[in-house]
Amino acid sequence: MKIYIVGSVSSGKLTLAEKLSLILKILYQPIDEIVHISDKLNPWGNRKRPVKERDNLFYSII
Repeated sequence: MKIYIVGSVSSGKLTLAEKLSLILKILYQPIDEIVHISDKLNPWGNRKRPVKERDNLFYSII
């Protein structure tokens, strides 16, 4: 089973995914981890992945 949760920033997508994961006993993958890479040198704490890398990760999940 795959569920894709969409919504605006800070709308609770990850919270909902975590709760559904527990109830339905399925894994979840935060999309932010596909789009961004942790980067301590960046003032925002992350940077965007290259498009090709991001797309490959996304397609491997779906």
